[in-house]
Amino acid sequence: MIKFYSLLSKGRTYFCNLRAVIKNNIGGSAMLHLEVYKGTETGPLTQRNNKEFDYVPNKNYQRRSDLIDPTGAKDLRVIN
Repeated sequence: MIKFYSLLSKGRTYFCNLRAVIKNNIGGSAMLHLEVYKGTETGPLTQRNNKEFDYVPNKNYQRRSDLIDPTGAKDLRVIN
């Protein structure tokens, strides 16, 4: 389980329930990198040659084709 104030490692994949983003103590800003996948594909998340996507506009994301727009994640209810 990931706890508040945990240091996360770049490049690792974490599965968790997002509940809060806490401001950076240094600059007062915060940034959350969130990638959401529908789960209809398999394989590595990074796919450098892929430019076709099922749920987002086709661009050079270099991700699996089941990448979805995470904007709505802020409205998800928290499940305990």
